[in-house]
Amino acid sequence: MIMLQLLICLFPSFIQVPIRRLLGARIGKRSKIRLGTILKYNHLIIDENVSIGPFCYIQGHDISIGSNTLVRPLTILIAHTIKLGQYVHIAPSAVIKGDSNFNQSFFEVGDHSRIFPFCWLEPGQGIRIGKHVGIGGHTLIFTHGVWPDYLKNGPVSFGAVILEDNVWLPWRVFILPNVTIGHDSIIGGGSIVNRSIPANSLAGGIPARVIKEGIGNPLTIEDKMARSCEILASYVDYCNQKGFEWHYKIENNTIVCDHCISIDSMEHLRSGDILFAVNRNLTDTEIKMLLEKNIAIICHSRLTAYSKAYSRHISEFVKFLRRYGIRMYISRVI
Repeated sequence: MIMLQLLICLFPSFIQVPIRRLLGARIGKRSKIRLGTILKYNHLIIDENVSIGPFCYIQGHDISIGSNTLVRPLTILIAHTIKLGQYVHIAPSAVIKGDSNFNQSFFEVGDHSRIFPFCWLEPGQGIRIGKHVGIGGHTLIFTHGVWPDYLKNGPVSFGAVILEDNVWLPWRVFILPNVTIGHDSIIGGGSIVNRSIPANSLAGGIPARVIKEGIGNPLTIEDKMARSCEILASYVDYCNQKGFEWHYKIENNTIVCDHCISIDSMEHLRSGDILFAVNRNLTDTEIKMLLEKNIAIICHSRLTAYSKAYSRHISEFVKFLRRYGIRMYISRVI
């Protein structure tokens, strides 16, 4: 079996994928397993538009990878159960190394979460990462800590690490076993976390302590509008510097060019325009009506971008929004 895996990894993706399908793996359309990537598994499910490699090593009993996920080159990923959600991004040279034969070794990552380069994560007792979590480069996470002899009174610590939704770890954070970081919390760069952190907290230091509670409170409608206008102004400057074929200007909370981007207002929108729904909660009926007119929708409340077909104009704006921590699902229909 090892020789077969080594042989398969030498083929380009368009040969690898059909062979793996014949061997029982479920691999979606437009997914790619690139040269030099070794996959060892009992059960493998890969959704559409996934890209793995080149030169990755992934081993597990059950492996499930959601659509639009990227596993970059030189990544090592070993655990008994591996579950990656949609739009997950694991950057090059990340090491996630547990035990593929130990049931408690699991590695789960929610939608739109990202692991940056040179991280070392040890999911021997399990690591669960929620949605929209950012794990900065050089971060260390361990679920098992031991070195002195336990029978000579040496300390031993075991326990899963859980990062709930919307947690942000800047670079060089060290998390010890049996720690939970609550949703919408931020850990200061260079911190060592040896105890759980409550939700909506800013924590930092060695060891980390809570510095401020209640962060991430909802914005007022006026504040959200002001920030949205700031994003549009920044996007105008970005597009003009990049030399795109469209040239933008801003009038009344709307980017104006051949294809407009309007915040909340549906007036005067025409085919090819974008509605950036920030404070407006659109119904399914309204979304269908706009799509019938070939008007794209960026719906912040649903974190979803709707369009009838691919457009570079829409794709660039969705990509730009990531600079502001706004990560969207892409939907062609509703």
